[in-house]
Amino acid sequence: KFVQQLYLIRNQIAEGENEVFEYSWGVRAKEELDPREVLEFMSMVSPFTAKIIQSSLKTFKSQTLCSIQCLIPKISNNRSH
Repeated sequence: KFVQQLYLIRNQIAEGENEVFEYSWGVRAKEELDPREVLEFMSMVSPFTAKIIQSSLKTFKSQTLCSIQCLIPKISNNRSH
């Protein structure tokens, strides 16, 4: 749904039996969302990743949107372990 609404871009990075997809900010997300607010929300709903996110928020001023996009897949990978 979010891909169709252009909030996310979905790229397939591995094929075969174990397909793997990578998600990044879409056009609408870049225009309508503040990445800092997204991270703050994620820290409230996922206590497991709260420390990672809070650490990122402290250095957010020096980060770019690209840096945040790179951070989100790392958070997702940590959640699956």
